[in-house]
Amino acid sequence: MKGHQTFFIRKHSDNTTRVEHKLGGYYWTQKKFDAPENTEVTLFVKEYHPGNQTLHAEWSMLYLYKENQVRNFNVLSIGEDSVSIMGKSGDKHFLPNGPNLNYPFAESDMGKVLSLKIKRILRDENDLEFDLDAYLDQKNTIVPYLINTDLRPYQIQSKMEIYRFWQDGHRNILLQMPTGTGKTRLFCSIVREFFIASTKDDIKRVLLVVHREELVLQIRDTLSKNYQLGAGIIKNGYQEEPRIPIQIASIQTLKNRTLPRKPTLVIIDEAHHATAETYLDLWKRFPEAYFLGVTATPYRLTGEGFTSLFDKLVTSPSINAFIADGYLSPLKYYAVKEKRKFLSLVGMRGGDYRENELSEFLDTEKSRNVLVRTYQELAFGKKGIVYCVTKHHSQFVKEAYCAAGIPAEHIDADTQPELRKEIIAKFKKGAIKVLCNVDIFSEGFDCPDIEFVQLARPTRSLSKYLQQIGRSTRPHQSKSFGIILDNVGNHLENGIFNTDWDWHYFFQGFNTEELDKEGIVRPGITSRPGPYAEEEDDNLYLILDPEVRDTETDSEGIEFMEINRFHFFDGDLQTRFHKILAIGYSEEEAFRVIEILHPEAFQLASKKFNDFGKLKVELEKLKAQRVEFEQQIMLAKIDLSEADAPKYDLGLMSDFPDLKLIFDKLSEIGILSEEEMLNILKEKRAKEYQAFLERCREKSSLIEGLKESLTELNEKLEIIDEQVVKLNQRIFEIVNPIRNGNEK
Repeated sequence: MKGHQTFFIRKHSDNTTRVEHKLGGYYWTQKKFDAPENTEVTLFVKEYHPGNQTLHAEWSMLYLYKENQVRNFNVLSIGEDSVSIMGKSGDKHFLPNGPNLNYPFAESDMGKVLSLKIKRILRDENDLEFDLDAYLDQKNTIVPYLINTDLRPYQIQSKMEIYRFWQDGHRNILLQMPTGTGKTRLFCSIVREFFIASTKDDIKRVLLVVHREELVLQIRDTLSKNYQLGAGIIKNGYQEEPRIPIQIASIQTLKNRTLPRKPTLVIIDEAHHATAETYLDLWKRFPEAYFLGVTATPYRLTGEGFTSLFDKLVTSPSINAFIADGYLSPLKYYAVKEKRKFLSLVGMRGGDYRENELSEFLDTEKSRNVLVRTYQELAFGKKGIVYCVTKHHSQFVKEAYCAAGIPAEHIDADTQPELRKEIIAKFKKGAIKVLCNVDIFSEGFDCPDIEFVQLARPTRSLSKYLQQIGRSTRPHQSKSFGIILDNVGNHLENGIFNTDWDWHYFFQGFNTEELDKEGIVRPGITSRPGPYAEEEDDNLYLILDPEVRDTETDSEGIEFMEINRFHFFDGDLQTRFHKILAIGYSEEEAFRVIEILHPEAFQLASKKFNDFGKLKVELEKLKAQRVEFEQQIMLAKIDLSEADAPKYDLGLMSDFPDLKLIFDKLSEIGILSEEEMLNILKEKRAKEYQAFLERCREKSSLIEGLKESLTELNEKLEIIDEQVVKLNQRIFEIVNPIRNGNEK
């Protein structure tokens, strides 16, 4: 038994590892392989000693690496003829060295680091062949170049390209990286290098420009947390600190401010907006600065390119490559099969559908109910975002979800800042499951555990489409995959999200008239627009399946596997349990055998299983209470809407015939205000008027009582939500350890 072999890690000792071959048989390795128990791994076996069942093995390069990937290697030594390097798993390799080779060694906290592209995996030798061409020449970089150990290989590769272009005299660079792959981390590492390069006589100032407050705070926190760098903020409501060499500015505020010191580098986040007039002014104000724009989608709906602003485009790997490497979460994509017929009746503005006309077809009770139904069928209990047409549409979609007993909220540009922060905090904690909006969360919203995105607004903007879907592609331990519910067929307009887009084409600019001609396939898009559906089919169909099993969350944050005592056994006990089953025992009999042979381990597993069962029952009770309170709240809202009235409820005047007769006659004259007519009634029919006022006060008192009742119900619901979150956390602490390998 030699070469590349597949094993399961079963047990670790101080210096060795117990493994089980995929085809059967247990062995001890001559060294310890650092991987969780029950993980499937590939090892390269050099020698096998049948006498004591031991293996002399190394990690298989087929398991650790993939061809064409870029990986970091620590430099162990540099000789005249060779360079010794080591991968993160302890695998060692050698590179040729000589006067004609100029490796881009970079300093990090762990010594010298070399970023290399893997050209080929040498299967027989269990080694790597590297692509050693076209690396950055460090001699003339604008600042000392560093590779930070917290950066991923593709970030390092993109960063090296940016510096190479700057070195070659291209001062304006645009970087494309998909949502969720770490654009902020990358450009913050560049900010750090400019900061480090500053001297007393040459302060390198950096200006970071964004268009939303969330992005201001996100960048500030990244600089502080990862690089211990402070930054001033240029935005209304924040105290300015102009002496700090790093400034984060809101573009809306910056356009009206004069900077006392010119920046060396200007970084524009979400740079697909950079063609707007407010951004164009930056190049006029800071003509000597280097510019770096970053965006997931260098694309304009108008077809306008970016070459008038940026000299070069740096692109990243495809979305499929990021998913394959584990940097993005795979997605299950559910969508309607055909383009919506009503879209042929909707006009266009600026290349996209008119919102007010879309509302006529989508802001209906039937359409909103379809959104809720598809969520209940395909993503029930999961946390996510719904992208709506208008504020009004978003508000009513939220109410439709709430009416179905699903915790939902709505946010728009007019939502008060404090309320907005409160809603987002509840959403991130899981107390709110569905967050409805228009475009508030299309860019810069960082919440990795978003499990689904629902597209309820048709768009022809590829940028908007990808930005919205990108909210669910961030990996998180609580999910195996994200879910897209495309209720409006945006994949038919723009192509499926994981297409290998030709970003250079969009960067150069394109003719929008050609894109709309019959039979023309949009660049980078694999499907033609249309055809329109003759008969509307609102059902969603699975059009992209990553074939990943969902073992993560259910309706309140945990998906309960069919868990029994077996799942709480350790690895060795599980193996023995399977062997007992293999010789013909039933599951019940196997449990009995384990209880007799290993009573302490069996009782420990039973206790954990019973604790899990109690928590599950408690959670179900809370969920039932929550549904009950939701129904009571909805009824209270209905009562309140029916009872709500002005101070004088003229509808009650019908109970006072004499008053109503006089009031109607005065109204017919048409020259008196309502207040003047009520004053006349007060003088002419004082007794009846007082009775009318008393009736109005009674109704007003009823309204106040309803409001108090509604407030009380909402407080109770909030308490239940907090209890559910805490209970889910306790269940997660029990279930999570058995998810990652104990279940066979």
